[in-house]
Amino acid sequence: MKQRRATLLKIFCTAVLWCAAAVGAFGQPPAGVGGQRASIAANERHLWLVVEQRSVTRIFHREAGGQFDAGKKSSSRVAAQAAVGDGLLVFFEDGAVYRYTPEKVRPTVETVLPGRTIPASVTGDDRFVYAVVPSAVAREASPRVENEKSSADFDPGEAAWSLVVYDGRRWTPAAALPESIPSGDGGKLGPQLCLMRGELQLFAPSPAANVLQYFSYDADNRLWTAQATVSLPPMLDYWVFTFGRVPTLAAARRGADGAARLDAYRLLSDADSSGASGWRLTPIEYSALPEGAEIVRHLGAAGFNQHLCLLARDRGGIDYLQFGRASGKPAEITQSAPAIVTETGMALRGQKMVQIATFMILLIVLTGLFVFRRGSMVRTVELPPGSALALMTQRALAWGMDFLPIAVVAGKVGHVSLYDGLGTLLRWGVSPEPDGSAPAAAFLIWWASTTALYATYCLILEITARRTIGKMIMRIYIVSENGVSPSFGQLLTRNVLRLIECMPQFWVFAVLVLLSRNRQRLGDIFARTVVVRALRPPAATAAPRAAPGDDESVTAEDEHDETSSE
Repeated sequence: MKQRRATLLKIFCTAVLWCAAAVGAFGQPPAGVGGQRASIAANERHLWLVVEQRSVTRIFHREAGGQFDAGKKSSSRVAAQAAVGDGLLVFFEDGAVYRYTPEKVRPTVETVLPGRTIPASVTGDDRFVYAVVPSAVAREASPRVENEKSSADFDPGEAAWSLVVYDGRRWTPAAALPESIPSGDGGKLGPQLCLMRGELQLFAPSPAANVLQYFSYDADNRLWTAQATVSLPPMLDYWVFTFGRVPTLAAARRGADGAARLDAYRLLSDADSSGASGWRLTPIEYSALPEGAEIVRHLGAAGFNQHLCLLARDRGGIDYLQFGRASGKPAEITQSAPAIVTETGMALRGQKMVQIATFMILLIVLTGLFVFRRGSMVRTVELPPGSALALMTQRALAWGMDFLPIAVVAGKVGHVSLYDGLGTLLRWGVSPEPDGSAPAAAFLIWWASTTALYATYCLILEITARRTIGKMIMRIYIVSENGVSPSFGQLLTRNVLRLIECMPQFWVFAVLVLLSRNRQRLGDIFARTVVVRALRPPAATAAPRAAPGDDESVTAEDEHDETSSE
């Protein structure tokens, strides 16, 4: 027995030292984020930030009103991406196509384009993905199913580009782009797709100087309809999207002073009878940059959460996320890509440390249970006369009467509902996400305050009355395993251990009440206490009356016997 305990203690000490070393490693500050490349994709509900640094690509996501998550890693570099419905469709440089979604840890593998081609532009919704590819690629992206048209039936003519559609299974050619759109060779800007007001729109620079062509797509007839062109100053890059439900065109250019400029044009009305474009230059108020930052290049623009989201780089090579609005000050603040990487990395390290601490606590508890308190699981304890172990229903109802009011009041103060809070903590504790995501701070603060108040409340009442209000109502109380009143140390131990039992990762310890012979929870086992109920004494029974007809006379011998017995 002694040898086995010594071996278990050695294993325990080794694990503790390993965990301590791991905590120290995770506690190191994050590495620098220099030499990175960033890009964005967004719609009104979701914003995706792709940061490539050295040989690691991190894909961060946030929802409107939320914060960026811990990010998902990849070893491949991103060539193109688009926010499609609730997810992000990513084309890597090797041609592989993956779909990232917030609720899934691992991305979904999608069908690659013929020749692993990278599209010139891609957009989509919850049903379909639309991409612009060279017409030669579109010829190959054709259904090969009996009774369907083959690739030979798709004729793009002289068009340099064609539209292909993805339905979740395969890419299918849809229509050739207008022949007036140049191939984009020689560094020229290429065409861009955008879904506006439920319709697919196409933008492309015209061979004429400073003119942007604008087309609408008729999906039924697979035809492009030319709209009024948009005249712009010479531009370096452009992006089309919707923000605030208004089609928007953002054009990056150089100002007269050589500084980077971004012009935002919004489609405020349809073209008039004279053919004039409905696109109007609109002033945008952006969130403030840090002091000393000077933008030298615009890398991307998109619409997100009623804001124009802009990715820009300053002279120091730092990429910033700015947010702008056409009316009023933006509600979002400027964030730098390095800060997002660092903050999410620290959050991930914090989650890893929580996981390691959880493992250490679990190891300590299990060692204590199976090495030092194993007998308490199977040995029957000595109960006071006239008492029995409390019933499970009594303990559960008493716990609810004591705990739930505290949780509800703390939730009212912290603006957390009991249902949402318990559900969130259950998902975190029982099935923690491998990517390190944790509940929002509001949930953690609410649960920490609730647990601390509950443990304090139980300790005070058990010291003064040996039972809480819930136990009083259910007529149960606490005694030591030897049948006497518990000491202060025992009560302190059983209530300090509530802090561990209330951690979502250790809710599973509640089954000890069912498994242990004396219906003890974790705190009871280590504190050597049990919860009992008082038994009602049996009612006194009266002597039976003589039946009619019986001889009621008492003989002298009977009287002598009764006198002797008294």
